[in-house]
Amino acid sequence: MPSTRQGVGLVTMRDVDQNPEEETPYECFQCGSVIVAENNPGKCPDCAGAMRNRRTPIE
Repeated sequence: MPSTRQGVGLVTMRDVDQNPEEETPYECFQCGSVIVAENNPGKCPDCAGAMRNRRTPIE
């Protein structure tokens, strides 16, 4: 007989609703510059630092 676990809840993560054709704000980790683009720019145009999507939470 397969074992069952009672009292264990299902944990789901909140999905980030992103439309790939929509412009998204990106922020530089180093200088804090913010640019709006459809795709991740990769590096900051001001200081060449790494960019992050501001709609994606940092954990």
